[in-house]
Amino acid sequence: MTQLFQDEIRMTLYDLSDEVKMELSELNQSDENITRGPDHKLFERGILLGYLQGRRQMIHAVEELLNQSVSDKVFKSELDDIESQLESDLSSEEESQNTFNNEVIWSPEKIYQSALALSRTYELQGKRYIVKSIGAKIKEMHLESE
Repeated sequence: MTQLFQDEIRMTLYDLSDEVKMELSELNQSDENITRGPDHKLFERGILLGYLQGRRQMIHAVEELLNQSVSDKVFKSELDDIESQLESDLSSEEESQNTFNNEVIWSPEKIYQSALALSRTYELQGKRYIVKSIGAKIKEMHLESE
């Protein structure tokens, strides 16, 4: 794997990691979303935390992938595979969400399952954000080298 490619991807990952840390810090500083408050604010905090957690998990996964890849081409291919899997998982979660939304009778268990599916969707969207950001950086690097 070329050193320039690795360095560019690592710098992008560091920048993305800094964004996540800043957003988590801002979320934790927010007075109305800490641990008290209206239910909808606590729910909003939970969803945002899921999104940020997804981003953080994918940053670490891409770092590991970068460390294990033997060539630029292998890294790009594996990143494409991850993106495809994320898109498939998101589609599946959206189908689950639609199934819950079409329910006529809502039990507490169904509400809980629906909230879990929504949380998982936001986590996957956070992961997809990182993969798309890295993909955009790779395209930018490719265009600059031409």
